[in-house]
Amino acid sequence: MTEKSYPTWIKVVGYACRTIIITFIILICYTFWFVRGKPTISIDYVTKFNEMARPVADESLNAAPYYLKAIELYVEPEEEYDWHRRHKWNKFQQSLDLKSKPQELQVLTKWLQANRPAVEELRLATAKPHCWFKYEVGPHSERRIASIIVPPLFLNGSMQITNVLSWQMQFAAERGSWNLFAADMKSVKTLARHLMQCPFLIEQFEGQYIDQLAHRQLIQVLRRYSLPPSALQRLAQALDESFPSGYPIADISFESLGLLDAAQRVFTDDGSGDGHFIPSAAGGFFPTGTIDNTRGYYYPSAGDPFFVARTMIHPSRRETVEIIKQCKKMQDSYRLTTPYQDYVAGRPVDVWFRRTIEENPRNLFIKTLLPATQRAVWYSYTNKAKHQAAQTVVALLRYKAEHNEFPDSLEQLIPELPKGCSTGSLRPGTTNL
Repeated sequence: MTEKSYPTWIKVVGYACRTIIITFIILICYTFWFVRGKPTISIDYVTKFNEMARPVADESLNAAPYYLKAIELYVEPEEEYDWHRRHKWNKFQQSLDLKSKPQELQVLTKWLQANRPAVEELRLATAKPHCWFKYEVGPHSERRIASIIVPPLFLNGSMQITNVLSWQMQFAAERGSWNLFAADMKSVKTLARHLMQCPFLIEQFEGQYIDQLAHRQLIQVLRRYSLPPSALQRLAQALDESFPSGYPIADISFESLGLLDAAQRVFTDDGSGDGHFIPSAAGGFFPTGTIDNTRGYYYPSAGDPFFVARTMIHPSRRETVEIIKQCKKMQDSYRLTTPYQDYVAGRPVDVWFRRTIEENPRNLFIKTLLPATQRAVWYSYTNKAKHQAAQTVVALLRYKAEHNEFPDSLEQLIPELPKGCSTGSLRPGTTNL
């Protein structure tokens, strides 16, 4: 009995169908194996993080417990008013408006009195040279993967306490209580310094923002009020003592540890391979959503088939970790030079970060978690220039108060300028008072 012969085209179709079926079965098996991947937590980055975050100092020199106590004692106003909003920093204009609103002014005065205990704790905190917290691993659940977290209480409360001090400074300026004004200015700037010396970029950004707002209020006061020589001397001392070791420049040494910890939780272990992205684990780190057209990447959802498909072509763990290490290396080198020096040398740091993101279009991890260190460093040097400019303005006013005229050259201010604030560091265009 002879075997039945089929036309060639039927054989081709048959082979093609079998190939498709086999490929489909293999794809299903691979997808099942892929999504069932588990992370291996092999390195205790939290312990390393806390060891690096704590300076070599006695616990009695730590400001953190006093800050937490101050925030705990903070009292909200009876009602929400415009003067209570964190972004409202023009206290002079607000104070003028409140003079026509006696009832609202009474609420503000009562609010300031209620927060005196919180302010006293804050003064104790800012008298300490160091500030460090004990960082922990975040809560773990099916929807959230554990990671190193920022103490939320400090971040949420720092701006509220700062707003209290800002109003105290405004009323002190109106009464001519310049010693109190200088003391509160030093407290605000010391709080900003403590934040800028914290490990996470979000804390450092908060500190930079508070210092920028303090600078604005200081310039407003210097513009609108005539300070006596003794008050200018006290203010100059407060500005100098706020940053005794120099102005802090943003640092991602700790942030990189957090990213490495996240990598070991959203990728499989390297082993003999490179380690692949785990969709279910990644869902605990990334915000759920759809396509973000403004940023040009996809906010994933662990149960979204499109996201699962994206993770299957995602760069490996080794490649991601290497980019994190390169990021830290680049930031460490760029912290030593100002943005102006980088521009003159033809190596602006933002070019490297932009190129890194453009060259890794499939890396969701890098696009969403790569810290914006170029902005952090730029803001640091910008605020440093503003701080030094404010010191120079105070020195100019002190000179005028003593000699009844401004100096012909900034060189004449050198005896009045604090250490680290030389006239050579003040380039035209670095700040706008």
